[in-house]
Amino acid sequence: MLDETILMKFLQGTCSEEELQQVDDYIKESGATGRNLFELRKIDRLLQARAFKDSEVDTAYERMRRRIALHEQAAVRSARQIWMGRIARVAASVAAIVVLGILMFVSHGDKMLTAQALGDSVTRVTLADGTHVWLRSGAELRYPKAFGDGLREVELSGEGYFEVTKDRHHPFVVRGNALSVKVLGTKFAFSSADTSSEVSLLEGSVQVDEKVNGGRVLLSPGQKASIDQATGGLQVTSSRHVYLNAVWHNDKIPFQNATLPDIIDELQYVYHVKIRLEGNPDTHTTYNGVVSRASRVEDVLKGLSFTLPITYYRQGNCLVVRPAR
Repeated sequence: MLDETILMKFLQGTCSEEELQQVDDYIKESGATGRNLFELRKIDRLLQARAFKDSEVDTAYERMRRRIALHEQAAVRSARQIWMGRIARVAASVAAIVVLGILMFVSHGDKMLTAQALGDSVTRVTLADGTHVWLRSGAELRYPKAFGDGLREVELSGEGYFEVTKDRHHPFVVRGNALSVKVLGTKFAFSSADTSSEVSLLEGSVQVDEKVNGGRVLLSPGQKASIDQATGGLQVTSSRHVYLNAVWHNDKIPFQNATLPDIIDELQYVYHVKIRLEGNPDTHTTYNGVVSRASRVEDVLKGLSFTLPITYYRQGNCLVVRPAR
């Protein structure tokens, strides 16, 4: 039997390789029921990629309601169908999430839409100009159905990651609570909240404007602009950690010309853990690449140990990394 937690993770696209294998084994055994899982997952992914009209909401909900009803009726027929009833209950909860997800794309007349990331999920929105926006849990984006001849303007509350389609004739502007960002085409992370606001630039260039005092700065890749809590003005810092401020949008940790100490430093930043490097490690060789962020830093170190000459172990509340013998 397939655990309901694993089934839910499959429908949300967050399974590990081991869990995916369990789902695959179950699908091979359960026939049509397994195929329904793929359909549910496909619907969920489509909902994250676009906004829906009210009529489409009703159609999608009614289709899901009928499927759930069929599963529930079948659940009483045999011991095998009891398990299908478990799937129906999970599918019902997924359907509720799906419908809520659709309704979070709220229409404002004929021109504006609002998208919101629900629960712990990351929501991706594609704008009319091809710009991609990832919204972190709780974030909200207000944007037009179509851009006009002037600025391409959107409004952000919460945390978002932007990959802006380049158009030098129509600058792209993101307006937040305390800061606004103006770009032509670039990649950046923007966090806009009542107590703090910051912009981290990964690629290209952006102009950051502070609303209260009228401050303005131009950022280069690797720089971050934030509100100075003491003065209320803009503060600009440079750090390799800037590139890690968008890890949440795709769960990928990038390494660029990174030495082993750099890699350990970045893992500490992402996972908020203490990692001690011992044993005269190589500090000159550099590495480039991307690793998937796992739920535990130990799993990342295990994967890196197949490529890097390292070994690791836990010592109390600290992880220790040493050169492999």
